[in-house]
Amino acid sequence: NSGEVWSYGNSFEITFIDGTARLITSKANNGIKTADGISVGDDAGKLWRTYGRAYKSMKNAYLYRNSFIYLKFTMSGEKISEISIFVDG
Repeated sequence: NSGEVWSYGNSFEITFIDGTARLITSKANNGIKTADGISVGDDAGKLWRTYGRAYKSMKNAYLYRNSFIYLKFTMSGEKISEISIFVDG
């Protein structure tokens, strides 16, 4: 597989594998939100009220799954510090 990363400043990246966007990451409160309105800087309570229980909880991160699409919220304390969406398959 060939990969390529497009970076937009220090806060946003898109990773392409074989020409298809497979990973999108937001690392700052840069105006980018999930379809349900969650953005970097929001608190854990808002995340849980919006998405409910995580598919998988990890140290400092919560993973949500919808078929083959995953949302990963990385936490710094009680605040979201990074949001990633990736496609598996």
